[in-house]
Amino acid sequence: MPRWVLNCPSCGEDFTHLQSERRTLDEWYLDKKPDFPREGRELECPNCRTSSRFEQAQLRYRGD
Repeated sequence: MPRWVLNCPSCGEDFTHLQSERRTLDEWYLDKKPDFPREGRELECPNCRTSSRFEQAQLRYRGD
């Protein structure tokens, strides 16, 4: 299922921030990036448990 992912600066692994409601990559253009606060959002990587501050621009759309 398509999803919005972030890349952890500590371990280098991608992790899912939010599952997309779209079913196919052909619909990706209908999916807006999730909103983030202006100062960014503090999130913990589920792989290495390191907390980092992320900005909306760091979100990437993945279809796998």
